[in-house]
Amino acid sequence: MRVVSHPDGQHLLQRAGAWLLEHEAENNWQLGQCHAPPQWAFPTGRLFLTVEDDAGVVGVCIWLPPAPLGFTRMPVEAVPALVEHLRGLGVRPENAIGPPEAATAFADAWARAVGARATCTMEEGIYQCSRVVRPSGIPGRLRWATLEDAPLLSDWAYAFAVEGRLPEPEHESIRQGVPGRIQEGTLAVWETDRVVSMACVAGPTPNGIRVGLVYTPPEERGHGYASACTAALTQAMLDAGRRFCFLFTDLSNPTSNKIYQAIGYEPVGGARVFRFTPR
Repeated sequence: MRVVSHPDGQHLLQRAGAWLLEHEAENNWQLGQCHAPPQWAFPTGRLFLTVEDDAGVVGVCIWLPPAPLGFTRMPVEAVPALVEHLRGLGVRPENAIGPPEAATAFADAWARAVGARATCTMEEGIYQCSRVVRPSGIPGRLRWATLEDAPLLSDWAYAFAVEGRLPEPEHESIRQGVPGRIQEGTLAVWETDRVVSMACVAGPTPNGIRVGLVYTPPEERGHGYASACTAALTQAMLDAGRRFCFLFTDLSNPTSNKIYQAIGYEPVGGARVFRFTPR
């Protein structure tokens, strides 16, 4: 097994794009990150790696700090090569995410190699939707956010990161990213006589796009606003030509998982998140 470094996402796609597309929904995060603009990441520490054997690509690993180190499914026997490559680069990711089997194997190997403690912080589900079931009887409408919404939505984004137990280094970067999302036209809100919920799209793949940052403040919950917002945004993406949309859920939250399945999202895979701390 060997690990090959690529200068950016486009070069990685030239090598591994076809391999990633064999499981497009499962690999939507990696495919989307290959298109992430540089300003979304710290100027240093960006990694685009393929793990390969003599027959070709067997795995992909991408790191755009402050996001977790993210990797695809790969044979367990490929994990030691990835660990040694990362150690050789001198990097020390605080968090990692990947399919459960590969993530567990990596976390165990990385913890042994660097003398850290690995803690599983979240089990996530990966969902895909190609046909929306619109909820009925929910007042309001979807609209794209404007810069006038930025102060409110920035606070909501920070709350989303905290409530969602995302790695702490991401909390402030998610808040600071709201104005950029608004200017890109990727952040939407559900509005009644006031703004009551939000959701965004990000990480386009050849056939789909990821829905995320779904948040309703506590005082507005229980009225179906998140369902309506997510369903309407998903439908807008399908109407615009996407074949499907993806999203990630915290499997420990039965409410959100039930909501997403009710509007047409179906489970297609999973991911496990680990945090590394000094022993």
